[in-house]
Amino acid sequence: MQIKFIPSICKGKSPKYSGHVMVKMPTFDERYRFMGSCGFKMDQGEDGKFMVSGDPMSNIESLRQLVASSKDFYAEVRIKRNTDGELIESFDMLQLDPDCDPLLIEVATGLMTGFRAGKR
Repeated sequence: MQIKFIPSICKGKSPKYSGHVMVKMPTFDERYRFMGSCGFKMDQGEDGKFMVSGDPMSNIESLRQLVASSKDFYAEVRIKRNTDGELIESFDMLQLDPDCDPLLIEVATGLMTGFRAGKR
């Protein structure tokens, strides 16, 4: 299953970019393997519920690993820089444009937490 994700850099008044990314939805196993590869751990709270712990946003190396691990989940990239019409059509091209860093982080964290209605 895939979803069409419109990143925040493509929203708002006069966005610098337009377009979307098609993201392959991870299975349970893929999602937890993805989180494990980025250093997350499973903890059990006092109420007996299990939760994932760790905060990649507080550690640059963890964030870098999180984004790198997300590459396999990009099915299609169709992003256009509105200022000059330049097309960005791959994960590797996204990585070359610092303005696309927020997009890369959004997709990586979305893979971890899930893309829900209203978050696309």
